[in-house]
Parts: sequence; structure tokens; C-alpha cells
Amino acid sequence: MNTSGGAPTQELSQSTIACSSDKFLANCSNVSKSLWAKTGDDEQWMNLPQHMADSMCAAGYVWADWLADSVKIALCRFTGLEVGEVQRLYLFLAFGHDLGKAHPDFSGMAIKIPGQGHLAEAVEDAGLSLHCMHERTDERWLPHGRSSGYIMRTNLTGLGYSPRLANALGSVVEAHHGISSAVKWKNLDSSFRRLPDEWKSVQTELFEGVYLATDVEQVLKTLEVNGKDLNADALQLLTGLVVMADWIASNTKAFPLQIEGGRLRPIVWCTATAW
Repeated sequence: MNTSGGAPTQELSQSTIACSSDKFLANCSNVSKSLWAKTGDDEQWMNLPQHMADSMCAAGYVWADWLADSVKIALCRFTGLEVGEVQRLYLFLAFGHDLGKAHPDFSGMAIKIPGQGHLAEAVEDAGLSLHCMHERTDERWLPHGRSSGYIMRTNLTGLGYSPRLANALGSVVEAHHGISSAVKWKNLDSSFRRLPDEWKSVQTELFEGVYLATDVEQVLKTLEVNGKDLNADALQLLTGLVVMADWIASNTKAFPLQIEGGRLRPIVWCTATAW
């Protein structure tokens, strides 16, 4: 299914990327929009789907306006992909980097943060239970980067992609705060299996939205057919680029927590001042 208006080998325009993010947000459920991603003063907050969409748009500008052609060529060489395919792969990873915030360990942190209890209430009012978090006395939260990697990996293997490819892409989103975990993926299986179905459903919803909005299916199939592993050089470059997109999208001067109008204008403002 080609939902973004162009062959996978062609680079997507910034307006096309912004349009895809808008469609993603329009299709997100109220349950997913109850999840918080960013907080600020005066009870202001940004929902998770919005931050994810902002990150994809920021990635589009990093790719088009900042990244050197020599780096793009290197990524093509490392992956065996065409330049437009590498762009879609990058957008997919930047878009999905915070999937792990759709987890009770992250949402439930609001219970412990003074003045942020309303965020947890919104999640519970939407039908996502945080019952276990109210009773917790320890501080051993599951880092959302690890959750992001796990959700990415399990959904990709669920679609039939090889564990090798799924693990490689999962490691990129897992490391978006600079550190990749040494813990094996299988050690998280029992924890995620115990999640209520409502949490599993919203995780799947967000992953599928990212997968469709970036139209990455053919790109991932090409990686599988090529049989070329994503080596450390490719993964480190992609991780660094995802970190940059997340950093830009987290700039509240460019992306206010309280949304007013479209998100294309603040991305232009941010890139004009950040470089």
C-alpha cells in the first residue's frame, strides 16, 4: 500500500511528510491521544501521537536541510538502499522512537510527580488501567527506550520480518537517549504478556499508524531481499539522526505544548534558528 504519494526510491517532500503526519493524527483514537509524552508548567502537556508526528516532521527537515549528501551516500552504501528508501527508513524510526511511552510504566510516572496527577487520570479515564502503578513503592521503572525497542521488534516480527532485521531496527529506537540496553529482548516477553489487552491494543495502533504513514513496507522488504545486514556504521548513523529529530521536536519554543494551528510553521522556524 502506497499512502504517501511517491515511489519508495523517490525522496518525499517536506509538505508530503507533514500531510502524512496530519493523516496519522486524524486517525489516532482518543485512547492513544490520552497518553502524555511531554509536560510543562501550568498543567500543559503534549500527547504522544502529536510528539511522534512532530518527530517525523523534524526528521524530514534534518534530512532535507541539514544532512550532507556524503552521509546519505554512505547510508545507501551501508544499507544497499536508494536514497529515497533510506529517507523513509529514517522517517519510520524517528516516527516510532517513542512507542514505548505507550506503557503503564511511563504513563504511571505521573502519579509520582508532584502536580502531574491529572496526566495519569486522563489515561485511566480513557480506559487504560494504571492500577498496579498506584500501589508501587519501588522506582524500578521500565525505561521507555527499552519499551520502544521491544514494541518495534515484536510488531515487525509479527508482520513476518526476520528477527535479525527487527532486532536491528529495534536497537535504534531503543538507543534514542544515547544508550542501548544489554538486556536480551526475551527478558521482556513475560512483562509485556502480562499487560492488559487495552495497553497492547494502543501499542499496536500506534505502530501500525507509523508503519502506514511512512509507507516503509517496500523498503523493509528490500532490506530482507538484499540479505544485507544493517551494520554498526548504519545503525549508529541512524540512531544519531533519530536523536536529532527527537531533540528538535522536544523544543517547546518551536513545538508548543498547547497546539495552535498546523505544525509545519514551527518546524520551519526551528530549523531556521537551530542550524
